[in-house]
Amino acid sequence: MRGFFKGFQNAFSGIIQSVKLGRNVRIQMVAGVYALLISPFFVKSRAEAGAVLLTVAMVLSAEIFNTALERLCDITEPSFNRLIKSAKDIAAGAVLVCAVFSVLVAAVLFTRPVYFHSFLQFCGAHLWYPIGLVLLMIPGIWFIVGIKRR
Repeated sequence: MRGFFKGFQNAFSGIIQSVKLGRNVRIQMVAGVYALLISPFFVKSRAEAGAVLLTVAMVLSAEIFNTALERLCDITEPSFNRLIKSAKDIAAGAVLVCAVFSVLVAAVLFTRPVYFHSFLQFCGAHLWYPIGLVLLMIPGIWFIVGIKRR
């Protein structure tokens, strides 16, 4: 049973390391948090909620895999190598595919006029919400740029 929990400990350690090492992981985490914060206004079914959750998970997973591959490549070949560059570019391309499709999912779900109008009405009636979203940018930006590599 100890091995089972050790696996979780190692996995969480890997997530923490990827957050420390990968600025893009942090950017995608902040974007994911914002998507999850506004999704209740636009997501009207369990399938749509699942699409948002899977999209956030897909992009974060791709970024974490990309960070792991970059670390492995840098350790394997510290000087320039065209094959290593190709592997890194391919991994970055996979992240780009995930990010582009996440934007498409957001466009499909978050731009429906009826729900967008309801969102604006809610924000107008509850000013704490848009103010909170704006104020959340401060720790979000700090999270993205403020974490130092160790």
